[in-house]
Amino acid sequence: MRKLFLLIAVSAAAFYPASAAFSAGEKTAMGNAKVVIVDPVAVTHSGEALDFGETMAGESHTITIREDDGSVSSTIAGQLVTSPNDGRDEFVVTGPKGVDVAVTLPGSMVINDKLNIISFKADCGNSFTMPDAGSKTVKVGGTLAVTAGATSGTYDENSYTLTVSY
Repeated sequence: MRKLFLLIAVSAAAFYPASAAFSAGEKTAMGNAKVVIVDPVAVTHSGEALDFGETMAGESHTITIREDDGSVSSTIAGQLVTSPNDGRDEFVVTGPKGVDVAVTLPGSMVINDKLNIISFKADCGNSFTMPDAGSKTVKVGGTLAVTAGATSGTYDENSYTLTVSY
C-alpha cells in the first residue's frame, strides 16, 4: 500500500507543476490610458504695419520703434518729419492656456531693395506662457536703417513673418 501511495504521489507531481502547487495565487490590477487633444496655437495679423513714419532723405540714420511702448526715435535729431504715436505692428496669438509659446521674427529684411530693417523685436521677447484667456496680443517693434542714397517715396511693398510654436 505504501508503494501504491508513493506511485500516485510521484505521478501527480509529474502532471501538476510545482509552481502551481505551491503558488499563493495570481493577482492582477488594471491600468488606464489617457490623452487630451488640444487645438494648435494660431496667429493672426491684427495691426496695420510696422510704421516708421516719415523721415528726411540725405544722411544715413536709423529709426527705432520700441517694442515695449511704441515710441519712435532717430539717431539723427530732426530726421523724423512725422512719427506715429505707436508705430508697432500687432498680432493676436490664440491657443490652450498655460502652454509655452515660442515667438520667432526675422533677423532683418530689405524693403523694396533700398532700405533695411536691421532688427525686429516682440514685446513678449522670444516666448511667453499662454494666459488663461487663451489669447495674447504680441506687439512688434524694430529698427530701420536709412541709407544716404535713399530717394523719396513710399516703401511698403514687403512683408515679414511672425512664427509661433509650442
